Amino acid sequence: MKKNILFLLFFLYSFKLFSYECRITKDSNLYGDKYPLSVSDAIGLVKKGSIVSFDTIQLVTYSIDGEENFLNSDYSYFLYVKTEFGKEGYISLLNLSNINNLFIKDELKNYIWNPEYEIDLLKTKDKNIVESNNFFYANYDKWKKYTDWQNEKWYDLYYAPLIIFTDSLIYFSDTETFNGYVCGYITKNLKDTNEIEWLCIESKTNDYSYEDIPSSFVPFFKKGHIYKFKYFLDGDYLNIKSDNFFSYSFVKFNAKTNFELGNLIYPINNNKFNEKNVSLPRHADGTCDYDGSKKTAAVQTVKPTSTTNVTKNETMFVSENLKLRSAEATTSEIITVMSAGTKVKILELGKAENIDGINSNWVKVEVQSGAKDRDGNPIKAGTIGWCYGGYLK
Repeated sequence: MKKNILFLLFFLYSFKLFSYECRITKDSNLYGDKYPLSVSDAIGLVKKGSIVSFDTIQLVTYSIDGEENFLNSDYSYFLYVKTEFGKEGYISLLNLSNINNLFIKDELKNYIWNPEYEIDLLKTKDKNIVESNNFFYANYDKWKKYTDWQNEKWYDLYYAPLIIFTDSLIYFSDTETFNGYVCGYITKNLKDTNEIEWLCIESKTNDYSYEDIPSSFVPFFKKGHIYKFKYFLDGDYLNIKSDNFFSYSFVKFNAKTNFELGNLIYPINNNKFNEKNVSLPRHADGTCDYDGSKKTAAVQTVKPTSTTNVTKNETMFVSENLKLRSAEATTSEIITVMSAGTKVKILELGKAENIDGINSNWVKVEVQSGAKDRDGNPIKAGTIGWCYGGYLK
């Protein structure tokens, strides 16, 4: 009997080790798998202060009649959890907080941050902009043969990269990794800085293993590891850089703009795109890059100019692990990650941009002999790609 009790205690303790917990911030409805949901479909009520747990990330969007809407839109994000009393179901992320009472700054949380290239998509209405900025959709025809989607176009399935900050989870999805995502929660309160320290609780991509299907994002984040996001906020513009050398640029759209973006890419019920409902993002000073109120060009549209730290035909060294990309954009395909000290020759200057407070150019480079990637594997001499010049010396 004693042996059985010890085994049971060990089992429960082991289960707890592999579970993650959140605290309920207000009395919350618990929902089952029925879709679409309404308040009358609730399968239970979880009281404020209760603790819920989860083992994997099952995150869905539900439209809830009468429920507090999430992210200024008609949809709420819900996480599948287990309550203290053994019930399981979905609870809105709005009603969950970090178990250690650590919080995300209001300037970041409860918004959907979209990829910056979608601004040009809204302005030009040209879907090719998505293909030129997102490797996943540009190469859709190469891998769709492995799925049951043969008769569909990529824009029937379009899910843009996005990042969401809440007091319970940080959720980052990136379609360059085939609807892959990274999820974590904060582990240290850095409220007086522009950094967020977080524990990666899940890093996942779909199970494609074919050679012509790349995997560029998810492998940089490993479950159980702690990372930092450093962020730079300029009004509705957000740049994220991770301490493992991942960088991405986002913008914040309001609900109506997000809705019209959907009408532009994949109209539902024959809805037509209505430009009158579109509000383009603005900088902290209230100016907009697209209405003439900003007198200087935005960083994403700056023409190539010379900078003090990079010059054509110059040989330089990588100052820290740095991604070599197929084009001059943080959304382009990653060729390899060059280790600190890699020697490169600058072949061409690209567009100037401010990243992480550094003013420099994107540069087309040729990797010189003796180069290695961040894992210590050799990089073939003569490999050519683009990198940001701010991290060359």
